[in-house]
Amino acid sequence: MPDLSVESGALTLERRRHLWHSQPMPKRILLPTKECLHCGRFFGRRKKASDAQWSAARFCGHPCARRHFLGDPENRFWSDVDKAPGLGPKGDCWLWRGRLEPSGYARVQYLGKPEYVHRAAYKIAVWPIPDGLMVCHTCDVRHCVRPEHWFLGTQKDNIQDAVRKGRHAHGERGNAKLTEADVRSIRESHEPTRILSARYCVAKQTIRAIRRGDSWMHVAANTEMLTPRCSS
Repeated sequence: MPDLSVESGALTLERRRHLWHSQPMPKRILLPTKECLHCGRFFGRRKKASDAQWSAARFCGHPCARRHFLGDPENRFWSDVDKAPGLGPKGDCWLWRGRLEPSGYARVQYLGKPEYVHRAAYKIAVWPIPDGLMVCHTCDVRHCVRPEHWFLGTQKDNIQDAVRKGRHAHGERGNAKLTEADVRSIRESHEPTRILSARYCVAKQTIRAIRRGDSWMHVAANTEMLTPRCSS
C-alpha cells in the first residue's frame, strides 16, 4: 500500500485546496460615490481624478453642469425669442433676437451642431424633421420661430409657395445661360440629359431640375410637363 500520509506529499494538491478555501475572503473595496446636484444620480470617482478634483466634483458630467448653471437648453432657446405683439407682416410672428445672416436666416447651436433657428424650433416644439422635407414659413419671415407659421414640404413645395406669393424670380435674368425658349425646348425634347447638357452648356442637374419642374416654374405654367423617355 502506498503511503498517503501528509508527510509523504501525496495529498499536496488537496492540502493546497484546503488551505486556499480556509483563508478569509478579502474585504470588498467600495469606491467613493457622490450624488449629482442636478439629476440626483450617484457617480463614482474617475481613475485619474486628483483629491482636489474629487472633493470639488458636484455633477455626474458636463451636461448636468451646463443645465444646472445655464438652465435647460429648450428654455434658453425660447428666452432668445421675442414674442411681443406687432412683429411680422401680420403682427403675430415670434422673431429670433440673435444674430441674423445677410440672407435673413439665423443659426444656433443645437445638439452640438449649427442649425437654422426655425428648424431647431421645430425639433424642440413639434418633432424631428423627416428626411427629404424642409420647414417652410407661411409668414415668409425667415427668422420667425412660431409653430403656427410652419408647414413641412419638399423643395418643390417651397418653390411653388414662393411663386404663388410672388417671391420667386420671373423672366430671364441677365446672368442666366438659358432663355424661356430654351427651357421649353428642353421640356419638349426626349433626348438624353447628357446631350442637352452639352448643347446648352449647363450641368446635368440643371437639365433634370428643368424637366422635373423644380426650376423655371413660371415657364412650366404655360407648357405641358413632359417626362423624358431616356436620361443619363
